[in-house]
Amino acid sequence: MTKLGKKKHAANKKKAIIKKMKASGIEVPRGWKPTPRLKENTGVTRGRTPVHTGVRPLVNQDGTPVKVKGKSPIPKKSANGAVRINKRLSELGIATRKMADEMLADGIVIVNGQIASIGQKVLPTDQIDIVGQKREQPVYFAYNKPVGIVTIGAQEGERDIRMVTEFNANVFPVGRLDKDSSGLLIMTNDGRVTDRLLSPQREHDKEYRVVVNRAITHQFLAKMRDGVRITPRELTRPTKIRRVDNHTFEIVLTEGRNRQIRRMCKALGFEVDKLSRFRVMNVELGKLPLGSYREIKGKELVEFLGLLGIAN
Repeated sequence: MTKLGKKKHAANKKKAIIKKMKASGIEVPRGWKPTPRLKENTGVTRGRTPVHTGVRPLVNQDGTPVKVKGKSPIPKKSANGAVRINKRLSELGIATRKMADEMLADGIVIVNGQIASIGQKVLPTDQIDIVGQKREQPVYFAYNKPVGIVTIGAQEGERDIRMVTEFNANVFPVGRLDKDSSGLLIMTNDGRVTDRLLSPQREHDKEYRVVVNRAITHQFLAKMRDGVRITPRELTRPTKIRRVDNHTFEIVLTEGRNRQIRRMCKALGFEVDKLSRFRVMNVELGKLPLGSYREIKGKELVEFLGLLGIAN
């Protein structure tokens, strides 16, 4: 490539990076330039990051991994909650993992006052800043997600929360509700909440109201209460459940398996017609209209953060 061609390529690349930054809500300072990339191996090859593949470990009845002979195909999860920074930026809704790696390579991601690097791991308590993006005060909202809206990462023909609801802060959802479910989601810009609320070791209460396609029996309630084997290797934890009417029950979960309630009901020969979450720990949905949100503050916020072990 000629010298002129290299300059043109660099200019086009800069424009592409700035476009992605703006799409992620990042303010780009006037005259900003990407940091020159080092020639050493950064772990990125042709814009792609290495991917660790493997089979999800089997679990015992109590949720602990089954011990197998030989080396596990998946690296052990860090006990202190540390994750790769590109994953954290994705969880915070700032950028996709690929975009995050590009931002890291350009030197615009700052962790605890230091320029972050690709592959670096961060803790839930680490302070992450983006060059040109103002640091925001943490805010917390209770949001009532409607049916038909995906939580995050809408595909073609879908709409996610950010597409249908305008928040007065750059917040992201903690956890998910599937497209066919409605109800309470915690929305925040505080990354500490994600690990504290979703960690399977903490067992925080989440309460749901469920309508099924046929009359509920005592046997169904007993099996749901004691734990349901949703796959040959997966048994759900014992839980609290109560019948509201012939086709409706309320259940408290302390774990977050994918589409868990629907899979539990299906394993017992029932189909879910309607599913809504109305409580997460001490935060309740109340009479909040669908598609609306309210700020979590005051005594409710103090209790919420206290249950998570977060100092306000």
